[in-house]
Amino acid sequence: MGINVSTTKKTNYFYIIEGRLKTPASKDNPNAVNRTGTVGDKEYNKWELNIDSLDGMITNVFIKDQDFGRILNIIIEDGDEHMTLQTSLESNYASDFLRKAMNIDYTKKVELRSYSLETESGKTRSGFSIKQDGEKITNYYYNPVTKENVNGMPDPEKDGRHMDKDDWKMYFIKVRKFLTTMLDEELKQKIKEAQPLYVPDSDTEDAIHDTLAEEINKEAKELMNDNPKRYPDADNYEQDDLPF
Repeated sequence: MGINVSTTKKTNYFYIIEGRLKTPASKDNPNAVNRTGTVGDKEYNKWELNIDSLDGMITNVFIKDQDFGRILNIIIEDGDEHMTLQTSLESNYASDFLRKAMNIDYTKKVELRSYSLETESGKTRSGFSIKQDGEKITNYYYNPVTKENVNGMPDPEKDGRHMDKDDWKMYFIKVRKFLTTMLDEELKQKIKEAQPLYVPDSDTEDAIHDTLAEEINKEAKELMNDNPKRYPDADNYEQDDLPF
């Protein structure tokens, strides 16, 4: 079974709020949790299931432009079950997944779990714990021994020293462009060589409503603004210390 909660939908949609994988649910579901709030001038009242992890075969990864930003879509299949995981392209979750994606064997199942932790320094550390055959998938673009970027990943200017907030924003954009180019030119081909790409229909592509798209993009921007000077994903390099 790909997820730890059964649903009657042919395709299940997932997103990440405050570090937790979630999926829409009926308020009649005894396991559903109510979440309310306001994004901009819009109020929302949602019933959701909290999901511990997803597992299955990754059969496509693509970017969808929404009114409030660009959304990374990860398609996971387990038998007849289709799961679409969506997160803001500006989020640490998207960056972390794309940094590890080239190390995944797409002929095998993966277990994917989101996390968001506060470090001892008070910074937010978030991303994905991805396992395959019981082993953690690591960052394809970083060597933890030499503490250097590899495989073409851009370096920040001056090794990240004396960079102001605008410098870091420009660097984040440069890295995001590098990763999206990798997605289009390398990752899709790697997945396609392992198995036929799953092409979602228009309903899947439009699964996120504007309020939710705005909500997850707002969270991504807040995380970015909270940590404007930190080396991108520096806190995530020690991911092997995570308790899962």
